[in-house]
Amino acid sequence: MQARDITNYEYFITKGCLKVYTLNENDAPHISMFSVEDYWTGDLSSFMTKEPSCYFIKATEDSELLGISRTNYELLFQEISKFERFYCILYQRLLISYIRRSNHGISLPAE
Repeated sequence: MQARDITNYEYFITKGCLKVYTLNENDAPHISMFSVEDYWTGDLSSFMTKEPSCYFIKATEDSELLGISRTNYELLFQEISKFERFYCILYQRLLISYIRRSNHGISLPAE
């Protein structure tokens, strides 16, 4: 996935590892996260709002992904209520991890 693209799929990783990153003004990468097997990846913000992504996603090794479109994503939630609960728990954990990582990063000394 390239920055400035609109994310049309969320991906479940069945094999491999991907890095999610942005580029600064000098084109140096800033890795936001690594996504590994049995984990979802993509730019959820772009996927949900249909606005361009600010992230790049690149495999760090041979990887296999399963993609789900926005239409099928919504249909899955409608048809299988337990999946909606699973996804809610998954994103709660993701948010907690992100907050902890962010707090850790801003509490480190500048040097």
